[in-house]
Amino acid sequence: MVMIIIGGYVVASTPLVYSAIRWLAGVPKSPRAAIALVALFSMLTSLISWGLSLIFSGLYVRELSRRIMGLDYRAAGAAAYLGLGAVWAMGLSSSAAMLMATKSSIPPSLFAISGLIPLTRTLFLWQSIATTAVLIIVSVRCSTFSWRRC
Repeated sequence: MVMIIIGGYVVASTPLVYSAIRWLAGVPKSPRAAIALVALFSMLTSLISWGLSLIFSGLYVRELSRRIMGLDYRAAGAAAYLGLGAVWAMGLSSSAAMLMATKSSIPPSLFAISGLIPLTRTLFLWQSIATTAVLIIVSVRCSTFSWRRC
């Protein structure tokens, strides 16, 4: 787990990615838009790696807090964790999907019944992609409102 987080930090702090974070921090003009973008990018990066999402989102919130006056740091921090709570298991760091697609991780007796289950039959089904899209849309929308209005 530590290596995943360190790997996420290494990628998120490279000059190329950090300059993208700084550029993205200049996009929103209001606190509400900033929180929505944090939620969106948290979930999009978590589809690649939950470790990258954790660090990328934290660096993005820190950069936004320097630029957006009136940004609720608590709400932005909560939005930064949406990728880990909402969609990471539907992305490339899904432990279950990766285990089912690896022959050495399946017991021989179970392998005889099921065989390998490739990612095209788990993560990349249209139903999984549609569910992920719905989760992202609903989560971004709800991240900017109170629970009563969502």
